[in-house]
Amino acid sequence: MIGLLVDFKRENKITAWGRRALLGTVISTVIAAATQGVETYKQKKAQDAETARTKEDASRTQAMLYEMRRALYPIRDVRVQATARIRLRHPKLASYVKRIMEKQVALAAS
Repeated sequence: MIGLLVDFKRENKITAWGRRALLGTVISTVIAAATQGVETYKQKKAQDAETARTKEDASRTQAMLYEMRRALYPIRDVRVQATARIRLRHPKLASYVKRIMEKQVALAAS
């Protein structure tokens, strides 16, 4: 409306109204850019928070599925084998070795 009622330029020079209009345009552009920047920042923060929440939910769901699988497939028929090397010539084992040898001799005889 101001553009229709006021002359912004006379004899190739900008008038006072022209300067005001130019200043108003620059200020409104800066304000619009700043507002857009703030909105973009807020959206990015909200999106990051949502992504973190989604990852946490996915992690909890994965853990729950793992626990359910464990319940569906219990461990069965487990076999454990161990080997130990013991020096039978040790003095503290002498009576034990003697007893074992006597049992082996008795089993071999029968």
